Amino acid sequence: MLFPIDEEAIYEAVLVPMQFLLEPNKRLYFGYILSALILATWVYHRHIWRSRNSLSQSPFLAGLLRFIFPKAIWLNRSSAIDFGLLCLNATLKALLFIPLIISAFSVGFYTVKLLTLVFGPLELSGTETSTVSQSFLILSYSLSLTLALDASRYLLHRLMHQIPWLWKFHKWHHSARTMTPLTLYRIHPVESALQYTRDVLVTGVVTGCFFYCSGQNIDLATIMGVNAARFAFNLFGANLRHSHIWLSFGPLERIFISPAQHQIHHSSAPEHHNLNFGSQLSIWDRMGGTLYCTDQYERLNFGLKRPQDPTI
Repeated sequence: MLFPIDEEAIYEAVLVPMQFLLEPNKRLYFGYILSALILATWVYHRHIWRSRNSLSQSPFLAGLLRFIFPKAIWLNRSSAIDFGLLCLNATLKALLFIPLIISAFSVGFYTVKLLTLVFGPLELSGTETSTVSQSFLILSYSLSLTLALDASRYLLHRLMHQIPWLWKFHKWHHSARTMTPLTLYRIHPVESALQYTRDVLVTGVVTGCFFYCSGQNIDLATIMGVNAARFAFNLFGANLRHSHIWLSFGPLERIFISPAQHQIHHSSAPEHHNLNFGSQLSIWDRMGGTLYCTDQYERLNFGLKRPQDPTI
């Protein structure tokens, strides 16, 4: 046998998707799902329950459950494909991507070596760092990494729409005709590898630059072990981005990408194509001329072609 089979590693890789509910660094963490349910309840109460027609139709809870979990969206072939790709990509990432692709630590190490070779070692005034400067360093590093990661996501996402051979992989994600939070994981394994590589390279380079300038390891501002910005993003409706529930941020959409804006990105209507590529911040779309703000509710169809499905 050319390659020995590590049965334990395979077993652990298969169980990876089941652990998402308990990992705060995953979008499907139960805390983020709970916050999405709370926001969905608010949307239902404000836009549906308070209307006269809805008041006379059914009790609040029954109507809410039908609003959040309609069978036409959750129990169909599109949702089944989402779940299958979630399991496939999580297993491939655990078995192949993480072991084979260079780590962020290695990228950071070689970034420091390159900067030292080009500019020489920095002359630091002291080895002790005050509490104030340490706090400033952590804040600066966290903000820089958040901006760099978000900008890189925007750039790669836009390239995947504009470069034909990359679109062949990314269109898997846009082929979903109905969307649930699992649609986030409806991606081609090649795109999954590209996204993982992008994340590793950006994290490594930014970390290496800060290590070179400060001469010390830098902690990231985290909540429950997760990047604080990512934690806040996941908590405020990230799971509604891939859903039928319309949640706009109003004027704040000129700064942050709302669930409604990402649903516009998935719209099959020609006038919505190639808009709102951003992940967390909308500033990149503003700079790139691809920003679309949701001033009012729009009824959308999803998928590569416009489906004639009245349930969407």
